[in-house]
Amino acid sequence: MYLATTLCVILVIANAEEICTPPQELTSNEGRCLELETTFFERVQHEAKGLFASAKRKLGIDPNAQQEPLNCSYYACLLQGLGMSNSNGTLVLEEIKNWLNKNIPNEYKDEFTLHATKCFENNAKNESNETYCDLSADYMKCLHNFEKCQIIKYP
Repeated sequence: MYLATTLCVILVIANAEEICTPPQELTSNEGRCLELETTFFERVQHEAKGLFASAKRKLGIDPNAQQEPLNCSYYACLLQGLGMSNSNGTLVLEEIKNWLNKNIPNEYKDEFTLHATKCFENNAKNESNETYCDLSADYMKCLHNFEKCQIIKYP
């Protein structure tokens, strides 16, 4: 019985990971923004951390335990490249919802959109205290915290 339950849990997790793969638009923008907003050393360091994180996952170790985020301009570039912010760096909720509607799997779309809206509202409360750059990083971190479907990666 224990083996059957464990197998079911593994299949559900594997299915969620398969469904929640980042869309091509996101991954290509990640690469573009890495090139534009980070130094060569930061890119090499980021890639090495990704390889170590993959190895840690295979060993059953939490890969996010000690990763540091990239600089906030990377996240601002990513949001702008996805059309979620305007040319000034201000997040635009309707554009965020449009992107989510096109890119989040149907099983998670409503819940993820609600989560993204809450993240947007929390950011709006901090808008006078932080730069658009910092708000972009905060927003990406908040989106990443939707654990059911982690298409958005942070750090």
